[in-house]
Amino acid sequence: MQRTVIIDGKAYNYEYVIKNVKNINLSINREKTIRVSANPKVPIAKIEDFIIKNKSFILRAFDRIDKSKERVGIDKSVSKSEFERLKEKIETYVNIYFSYFEKRGIKYPEIQYRKMTSRWGSCHYKKGKIVFNSYLSKVADDLIEYVVVHELFHFIVPDHSKQFYANVERLLPDYKQRRKRLKSVII
Repeated sequence: MQRTVIIDGKAYNYEYVIKNVKNINLSINREKTIRVSANPKVPIAKIEDFIIKNKSFILRAFDRIDKSKERVGIDKSVSKSEFERLKEKIETYVNIYFSYFEKRGIKYPEIQYRKMTSRWGSCHYKKGKIVFNSYLSKVADDLIEYVVVHELFHFIVPDHSKQFYANVERLLPDYKQRRKRLKSVII
């Protein structure tokens, strides 16, 4: 059953589902539909109070949905020439930045490539190896540069702590903008 609740002066539609459940349950789907399920004995006023009390959760969910719709997918085919250009770019960036790491006792890494669905790169610092996503061939050069620097810093700081990002910022002061742009690309 469709109902409406007013949150901060704005009307929001919600779908009310009667279920034999113990608690009031709230969910939001990709179309930004608020769905509430509750026991038939729960009064509508209590359900709407529950929705209003969870307005920050609802608005954050709406924001995440909006941002995810802004993301851009990439073409998953990588030609041989695109792959060769990617390898050249990565080798160039590694060579540009490596002296910084070499001064800190880091050995030149083994570099590998693989198609990955959830990350742009992966550093295996104990093995001295970095694996780069072949789909980096589809993004701008400054984003490739960011991934190279990011993965190289894992040889110094293996986690994603504040210290790690402070180090990245030393070499790439605009890394936050680059990271944000990279996160907008769907692998």
